Amino acid sequence: MNPKVRKIIDRVLWGLLFLLIVYLLAVIWVQTKPIETLQRTSSSKSFIKQMVAGHYEKAFDVAYDRKAVRPSTGSEYETSRAAWAATIELTLVS
Repeated sequence: MNPKVRKIIDRVLWGLLFLLIVYLLAVIWVQTKPIETLQRTSSSKSFIKQMVAGHYEKAFDVAYDRKAVRPSTGSEYETSRAAWAATIELTLVS
């Protein structure tokens, strides 16, 4: 085969491979977006249900789990949780 023709074929094949990779990444990105939206909706519904039921500490757990950083289950977390629940109760009573 002519070296020039072989070079053209190689470039076309590399180009097709690049386009295939870009296409697959786009498909994966589009497919994962609805899952993230459903997870946010589910967490929001759970938070609202806990608030309506008066389970403020459970609502705090749901809201805090949406954040990437969660302190250890030691006294800092429990203190923050209790303080948040007390603040909500006081706000709703007054």
